[in-house]
Amino acid sequence: MSDVKENPRLLIISPYFVPRKRVGALRSYKFAKFLNKMGWKLDVVFLHANQQKLSKDESDHLSGIDLHALEVPFDRTTKQSGSDLTKASLHSPTQNKKQKGSSLFQGFVDYLERFIPMDTWFPLLRYHYSKVEQIILKQKPQAIWVTADPWSGLLLASRMAKVFNLPLIVDFRDPFTLCPVRSKRKVKWVQNIEQYWERTIFEQAKAIVFTAKDTLLMYQNHYPGLMDKMALIHNSYDLDIHRNSTDQNTSKTSSLLPVPSAEQTFKLVFLGKFRSSSPIEPVIKLFERIRIRYPDLFTDLRLYHIGALSGDVSNRIKTLQLEELFMPMHAVPYNEVPKMLADFQVLLSILNPNRDMVIPSKFWDYLPAQAPIISIGGNAEMADILSNTKRGMQFKATELDQLATYVYHLWQEWSVNNKQTDMDEDNREDVINIEEPVDVQDPKHPLYAYSALSKTHELSALLFKAIEQHSMDSNTNKS
Repeated sequence: MSDVKENPRLLIISPYFVPRKRVGALRSYKFAKFLNKMGWKLDVVFLHANQQKLSKDESDHLSGIDLHALEVPFDRTTKQSGSDLTKASLHSPTQNKKQKGSSLFQGFVDYLERFIPMDTWFPLLRYHYSKVEQIILKQKPQAIWVTADPWSGLLLASRMAKVFNLPLIVDFRDPFTLCPVRSKRKVKWVQNIEQYWERTIFEQAKAIVFTAKDTLLMYQNHYPGLMDKMALIHNSYDLDIHRNSTDQNTSKTSSLLPVPSAEQTFKLVFLGKFRSSSPIEPVIKLFERIRIRYPDLFTDLRLYHIGALSGDVSNRIKTLQLEELFMPMHAVPYNEVPKMLADFQVLLSILNPNRDMVIPSKFWDYLPAQAPIISIGGNAEMADILSNTKRGMQFKATELDQLATYVYHLWQEWSVNNKQTDMDEDNREDVINIEEPVDVQDPKHPLYAYSALSKTHELSALLFKAIEQHSMDSNTNKS
């Protein structure tokens, strides 16, 4: 064990990894970045992101890590993804023939995946088994950490761990077979296969990591005999990115808004696309309630969101005379998100009631920012985090009166603050601003527990424990 402590080496299997700008890619990137700084020797196996390159910061932070890209002949995920943080169309799909074709193709793929266990990446990853075996033979890692989705990466990691007798640590960013939305899409015989594979991998793994407490509890209840293997390591924010982005532009306005304007409006932002996991319906109902109860606020209100609204939704908000409140915008590179968030007075998070067991990735982008966070959903853990860090409040979608009143109070405070623009900065009252950005190294601040550095320390400790447990189990089996 001493050799492991002094020279730890880990194989990371993360099919989505930078420069691919997906949520899962950023989770594994942040872990790799800080494990690298902690002295871990790392090999990262990932799917090659065609025509995308690492940024200078990414290259610097990954210096010393051996990156192994698996060639991908065809990859639609670099062009279209609900979690892609770099591109979003501002044109309605009903007005764009190319997007119509893309939607039809996506619909065909979604239908096809109902009959495919795991996902459509499996044949490609299976093809690369021999390459990954050669990497392990050469680099001799002491453990394998794999993150999903794509779920077929679990099968690759499971296979390698068995062949080379290595401890397996699996990272579930979302529920797999217990997901109430995903599972319903699969035909019954596919569900049975996936349930078998999930249980088999869980029994093999030395540690099983979830990113939200509700997901952890759901799996502990489903697999009570395996609950001791399960752990919680949240997603996180990287304060390095927050500092670098804000330091590059110290002016109050970042000019990243799609429609720069001199008018003073009360700007909310939803750092995502409206879809089934983040429905627009609660927002529409909220705006209707505000129009009735607080007409002055309604006049000032604007909500910026990523990408265009669907044709049906766009027509509906026009009928309701709400179209002026919704402002579509392009997504921005994740390293510029902190600078963009500085333009807004409220940061909005939305959860589908059927997916309250997860915490949206954008929540962690919001956490180190200045503007208050409003969470529309029922995730108790998010409510606790907001309360403990004093970063905002959570409301259920049915609590429209309370939510409208809260937004109204924030608008009143902003209005008072906004009228002091001619005052000397030293005498200006910051009413809704939270604290100044804190030092990520300060463990006393409540935000520190949700920093990437803190979470990577948790992962490192878990990895050492899993390696030690595997060594003890192997010695017991030999004797």
